[in-house]
Amino acid sequence: MHRPRAWSKHGTQAIILELPSATAVSHTIIGVVSTFDVVNVSIQDPGNVKKERLLALL
Repeated sequence: MHRPRAWSKHGTQAIILELPSATAVSHTIIGVVSTFDVVNVSIQDPGNVKKERLLALL
């Protein structure tokens, strides 16, 4: 975690830079394999997981 505020000199506001997020994009790969051949392969994009979790909590 990081502080939401930065330290600055007395009487001046701190300059806070917004940096890009370092989280990776999440994908789920679902595959079905039989003894003869690969039956089905699909990729699911979970979307915005944080937004869904927030809506579920409300």
